[in-house]
Amino acid sequence: MNDKADGANNELALLKAFRAGMIKRHFGIYIDSPGVTEQGLDEAELAAQGLKALRPKGIHALEPLLDDPDPGVRSGAGDYLMHELPGKAIPVLEALGSSAELEASQTARVALWFYHRDKSIN
Repeated sequence: MNDKADGANNELALLKAFRAGMIKRHFGIYIDSPGVTEQGLDEAELAAQGLKALRPKGIHALEPLLDDPDPGVRSGAGDYLMHELPGKAIPVLEALGSSAELEASQTARVALWFYHRDKSIN
């Protein structure tokens, strides 16, 4: 297999790992389990770091997850992309922040708070 195919396979595996981690985080918040929540965040962070290491702007590979059917995945992708692709990520986070989906709404509002705080500092 060539390097390009290996990179695509690695990227797909990392996207799946990120998605699985965000689903676990979302579930951990839902069942009020800090351990499950942290485990999900750790798994997603490892996947995000792997994407960043694959290529410049590798984190942009998360962009399709902004349309994921799972609100926890959309919230996580938005959080990771809000500084890289604000025109795409911020509207997703804003929509989730005002949704009835409690866990995703909470994480989206926190991400937006940090985004606006960081913008005002810089």
